[in-house]
Amino acid sequence: MKKIMILLSFLAVVPMVFAADMVMLKCPVTGEKIDPKTAVTYEHKGNTYTFCCAGCIEQFKKEPEKYIAIAPPLSGAVKDGVREITVIAKKYEFLPDPIGVKQDEKVRLKITATDTAHGIGIKEYNIDQKLPVGKEQIVEFTADKVGMFTIKCTVFCGSGHGSMKGRLVVQPLPDKMNMPDHSGMDHSH
Repeated sequence: MKKIMILLSFLAVVPMVFAADMVMLKCPVTGEKIDPKTAVTYEHKGNTYTFCCAGCIEQFKKEPEKYIAIAPPLSGAVKDGVREITVIAKKYEFLPDPIGVKQDEKVRLKITATDTAHGIGIKEYNIDQKLPVGKEQIVEFTADKVGMFTIKCTVFCGSGHGSMKGRLVVQPLPDKMNMPDHSGMDHSH
């Protein structure tokens, strides 16, 4: 009986743990669930997006900002409980853009300015780090605020300095979002 209860507890938690990732299996253009057999990918500003078909890539290319707001990707990879993301700062952009993380994740940005000195600032997280050219800088924080936040260059870097911006997107945890009702679905496979 104890083993059955443990198994049932595990099965109840697993969908919640992976629910945020399952949201990412929807096409950013159509919102349809993506079939892995027919999925196609496209890279935009350092992030790889997955679509249900090639036609959706063409639609995405016309208005990428519209679709990124709907389904931003998670960036980097989780290593030892920390989401590590390699970031490049160069005239006049941050890559990847947007940077996607989950709420309450520990985040480690490994940032390198490749052409001249830059800075990275995220006001809501009290981040203001100078980025000397060619030297990797580490910025760590816990993503405890949900939403889309502007990343700005905080060191004058030339005529396009004022437009050097990126975005940090912090996705809510599954238990804090409105999840669809899955009652009545066949979970026997």
